[in-house]
Amino acid sequence: MNDRLAGALLAVVRDVDEPEELRARAAIGLGPVLEQADTELADANRFDEPEDVPISYSTFRNIQDSLRTLYFDENVP
Repeated sequence: MNDRLAGALLAVVRDVDEPEELRARAAIGLGPVLEQADTELADANRFDEPEDVPISYSTFRNIQDSLRTLYFDENVP
């Protein structure tokens, strides 16, 4: 996983024209890196060490914010 791959998966998750199953699988695909970042990194400073987590802090926050927004959108299945 890296920022580019995470961005591609997130683009699929956000795309309402994609099949629901594909969007769900893309969201699930983001799970491991979110868990790793959340459990191993106490603060944004640790994101400067690429061996600790494979994505940047901005990508981490973007994924979190996007999934939160989609979760609360009543129009998203």
